[in-house]
Amino acid sequence: MIPRRFRGRLALVSVLALGVAQAPSTLARQVAERRPAPVMGYQGADWLEREGREEEQRPGEVIKTMGLKDGDLVADLGCGTGYFARRMARAVAPSGRVYAVDIQPEMLDRMKGLLEKEGIGNVVPVLGEADDPKLPKEALDWILLVDVYHELQQPKAMLAKMRASLKPTGRIALIEYRLEGATASHIRPEHRMSPAQVLPEWEPAGFRLVTRHEFLPTQHFFVFEKRGGACFWMVDSPRRRMAIREGKWRCPYCSVVNRGADLTCTGCGATRDKDVQFFLEEAADEVTDEQLLANARAGADWLCQFCQTSNRPGLTHCRNCGAERGTSPSRPVREIPDQAPHVPPTPAARAAGCGTWLALGLLLTLGFCAAIGYFALRKSEDTVTVGGFEWERTIQAEAYRTVRDSAWEGEVPSGARAVSRAQEVHHTERVQVGTRRVRVGKKDLGNGFFEDVYQEQAVYQERPIYRQKIAYDIDRWVLDRTARATGSDQSPRWPDPGLRAREREGARGQRYVVRLRGSKEYRMELPLERWAALRPGETYHAVIRGSGTVLELK
Repeated sequence: MIPRRFRGRLALVSVLALGVAQAPSTLARQVAERRPAPVMGYQGADWLEREGREEEQRPGEVIKTMGLKDGDLVADLGCGTGYFARRMARAVAPSGRVYAVDIQPEMLDRMKGLLEKEGIGNVVPVLGEADDPKLPKEALDWILLVDVYHELQQPKAMLAKMRASLKPTGRIALIEYRLEGATASHIRPEHRMSPAQVLPEWEPAGFRLVTRHEFLPTQHFFVFEKRGGACFWMVDSPRRRMAIREGKWRCPYCSVVNRGADLTCTGCGATRDKDVQFFLEEAADEVTDEQLLANARAGADWLCQFCQTSNRPGLTHCRNCGAERGTSPSRPVREIPDQAPHVPPTPAARAAGCGTWLALGLLLTLGFCAAIGYFALRKSEDTVTVGGFEWERTIQAEAYRTVRDSAWEGEVPSGARAVSRAQEVHHTERVQVGTRRVRVGKKDLGNGFFEDVYQEQAVYQERPIYRQKIAYDIDRWVLDRTARATGSDQSPRWPDPGLRAREREGARGQRYVVRLRGSKEYRMELPLERWAALRPGETYHAVIRGSGTVLELK
């Protein structure tokens, strides 16, 4: 993008003249080792207004592809001298605005002079920073970056800021010289990019590739939109520690609810024994008191084998009867998985009543469906008289024309003439993009305290897989019109399609209906031979299904 990219150009001329292509191993290394390129200095501003840029970068076609219109709010990020900003300003005038962002005030000064010279008043110069383009939030319809992204020194921060500045329907147009191939070999490699470099940086930042145009001679043209949800590279966080929460226990003698730390009942003074069960309330706060945390982490209580009293793990003798711990067992430590919200149990009679009403409703529904099915499918007979006829005949006329169609690469029919190519989403693949730590339950520590239990769960993302979509022109027979003839007699005839040059007759269609009078009016579609054999006034026995479909004439 800058004149110093051409340093050493004379040394490269002989290599380029020989047509030496970049080795695949070199390309792979450049993709893997991408580093931000040096920022272009304002001393190279003349190169941004160079002769021949119009033919190479086709700004008019780029802006047309973006679909800019009057009233749009857009930004040219890394605008330089405003080469694209000035052109976008005309596309969004008179009501729209262009925010022209650059981190060098000298570039903005140069742009202001050109704006004044060309009489453009709807461009707002913005002095940005390396990690902040200073754009309004959720306000922009488009952001354009031309040969800029590869120079951003803090791309993650800039991607987040750009995403925040887009409207929900906003998009970003990204244009970069091709790293792969030889079309941009006159540009130094560090100032070029490949899709293999762009997509892994943009997609995790909360963007989705809408399409990729390849009509520019030397550059990729990506179009991104913001994807819903969080940016995966933003959700990384330090590993969360296990939270300790204090439980409670209910005295089996007086039913008073006590704190988990209490060793005796606050209601009746009974000691906490083996019959006590600990439970944790949903709204229990995390323990922060250091002494309580020490008690929780000391281990499970042990139960005196003589009096069944609970004792702290540090005690060697029972606090109730004074017996040595010996082989006294500890309270069990167990994990309790989280469950769906608990529905309080209802009385048995009410449960039975609900079940009865549910069963009755189901039986009524089944009975209603059965009745409808019976009346719709049952057969009956009726004596009918032939009352009239209807017929319709059609002939399609096809014309040999050039039509525009599209297909994936490798599926284009022979004889087709390619018009354009673009990278589009062919399908998506579910791929793991990381993990998140999720609480899945709690652990009863056996001493009145509980510890949160976490599990690493995979985070998946539907990642788009791109293939090249080719628009093409092809000459083929296509339906032009349909000639139709109808009547209410028994003399059907084919219509005249009125074929012209480069036209032919296509498919034919025919339909024959007899009108029958019985207990009600019926219409029955028949094959031509059977239909033609009927005569007005003849009487038949008709087999009727449901309320009106004639199945058979006898």
